[in-house]
Amino acid sequence: MMHLREWQRYQIAAKLEAGCTKKEIAEYLGVHPSTITREIQRNGYSRYRCYKPRITQEIAAHRWRCRHLPRRFKEDVRKKVDEMILMDYSPEQIVGVCRKQGIKMVSHETIYQYIWWDKAHGGELYKHLRHRGRRHKKRGALRKRRGTIPGSPAKFRGRLSKDLT
Repeated sequence: MMHLREWQRYQIAAKLEAGCTKKEIAEYLGVHPSTITREIQRNGYSRYRCYKPRITQEIAAHRWRCRHLPRRFKEDVRKKVDEMILMDYSPEQIVGVCRKQGIKMVSHETIYQYIWWDKAHGGELYKHLRHRGRRHKKRGALRKRRGTIPGSPAKFRGRLSKDLT
């Protein structure tokens, strides 16, 4: 998604008032036409049928601030995670137990990222996971089985189809 700057929003408003199409505005600003369309739909005031760049900039800035809050994985949360991992809790269990007790906790994905970071820096938290940090082994394409007769010896598999023709 393209993030528009404040000056671009003012240009959009001026071009819309001048009667330009969204495609012309997009070419002028050097962005994709869908960026302009989404900007107008998301931040424009359809009730008044006008686009107010100052208000839309404030809305976009507020939305950005809400999305980029400071992380909650602070020292007290880290200590709780370390303690529970050493008791052989999985990250999913840690999150579940803390939520039941009303303790603020980060997501299980954040805990896994912390465990992999710890492993990369010489830590041993990964050894307390269920699979000891080993990744999932894919089983799909170990060998091709399509077109083979079950139970037939391997040396005859290629010859059977040639002999029948």
